[in-house]
Amino acid sequence: MKWANIWELTKINILYSNPQILEAIKKKRAKKPEGRFSAYKSMIRQQMVGMVIMLVVYSYFFIGIDYRNMPGMFTVQLTMFMIVSLVYGFTSFFAIFYDSNDTKLYLPLPLKAGEVYLAKLLSAQGSILTYLAPIIPLLGICYWQLTGSALGLLWVLPMVLLIVIFINLVGLTLIHFIGELLVRSPYKKTISATLMTVSMILAIGIILFVQFSSQNQMLSENPTDMPNIFLLRGFYDIVVNPFSPETFLNFGFTLLLVAALFLYVWRQVVPSYFRQILAMEHVQSKKKVKKAGAVKNLTLQQTLRKHHLSTLTDGTLIVQSYIMPLLYSFIFIGPITNGEFSFTDIPSEFFGVAFLVGFIFGVFFGSPNSFVGVAISLERENYTFLKTLPIHFKSFLVDKFLLICLVQHGLPFAVYLLMLLFFLKPPLILTLFFLLGVLVAAMLASQAVYWRDYRLLSLNWQNVSQLFSRGKSNLLVALGTFGLMIVGSLLTLATVMLALYTNALLVNLGILFLLVALAAGLQVWFYRGFWKKL
Repeated sequence: MKWANIWELTKINILYSNPQILEAIKKKRAKKPEGRFSAYKSMIRQQMVGMVIMLVVYSYFFIGIDYRNMPGMFTVQLTMFMIVSLVYGFTSFFAIFYDSNDTKLYLPLPLKAGEVYLAKLLSAQGSILTYLAPIIPLLGICYWQLTGSALGLLWVLPMVLLIVIFINLVGLTLIHFIGELLVRSPYKKTISATLMTVSMILAIGIILFVQFSSQNQMLSENPTDMPNIFLLRGFYDIVVNPFSPETFLNFGFTLLLVAALFLYVWRQVVPSYFRQILAMEHVQSKKKVKKAGAVKNLTLQQTLRKHHLSTLTDGTLIVQSYIMPLLYSFIFIGPITNGEFSFTDIPSEFFGVAFLVGFIFGVFFGSPNSFVGVAISLERENYTFLKTLPIHFKSFLVDKFLLICLVQHGLPFAVYLLMLLFFLKPPLILTLFFLLGVLVAAMLASQAVYWRDYRLLSLNWQNVSQLFSRGKSNLLVALGTFGLMIVGSLLTLATVMLALYTNALLVNLGILFLLVALAAGLQVWFYRGFWKKL
């Protein structure tokens, strides 16, 4: 193998690992065409910054834990971060190995299969290492405590390398089986979207679990240990007692598993990769032929609805559409796990506060980086074609908006409903007002981003991530989201305090009246400024 070829291929595949970052770099280059930009270097720098942030932030959650008496906590936390890293690494692997569509272009070139495969593997390390970075302070703090000196830190580097190798081998094995599935199925986009959605939700849930469990241990007067994870107990025992039978069993099993996975990847996964790519091309070609020959007796309305849904198959878009509302639903579970507050004891007079909280949560349902925020631009070349058809284009846009809102808001709304009914269990009147607030704010926010997409219409995009970076920068969007959280929290707190020390009924009626008036005013504005002018 020629390392020069591997390095050049690695630089190319790094760009496939995160299309959104790449699009931001392209915009920066467009603003300063005379400047010198290296896309892959910029992406590497951003990934390194992410690693540092993860390393620093999560160090806080490990400092206050006494791992000498909590080996189970150590293994659980290590397991959680390995799973998160594996999830994000898996999505990166999938994007680089199967979604990049560049592999078939290398076939006629004087490149070895091993060079292409190794380059793709190296280019995915940024995503893996970013979310695996917290294990460095975790191992460092734990080993320092176990050995009582800085000599324990000597164990950190070899253990981190072993974990990185293990994560890569597991990730390659998983995408190999996914590749075998894609070979037999023509629904590549559907499978990709499902995998990315499930993976992202799982990762968010795990991160929040680590945060809550660590905080509870730090704040508890009598912290209790967690069950040990057998597979990872060896990373603890190797420092405590490296020559014990338990260490030989636990750590030896891990080494044996790594060796077995390495042999499988080397002999089975790598040689079959190009065969899978060629087979997928054949399956997709058969799907196109079948689709072209298929004719169904559908009404115009059914055809349009099917068309609307067919534009929502991108995995990245699905993740972005559900991540914000579901993220806050996970955060909402925090008080339950802490056991510090009972929602059943909230007086029914706080219906206005419930509406306010629901209103704040509902705003996050309408993100610019969601289905409804890019719905019109998803039409691409169909947009101009549809305007020439004998259909009422305004009705087309209205129907598309309503259907996509149903798809986008249905799942988070159902999650909120289940949480309220089966976990939080507030009074029924508060549940109804909370959900009503969510629904009202979600529809208003959705109209705002739908209008934004109409104003910033883009039909010549190559990757859906390009639509996310239109208009204001992502940094401003993030700051706006954070500001809304702060303002919403302060407003809720102020309303609760005012209700407690004055007349609760009048305060809640007042906040409800103001929010309803605000919603009505915004709806009139959206109608006159957007819907009426279509």
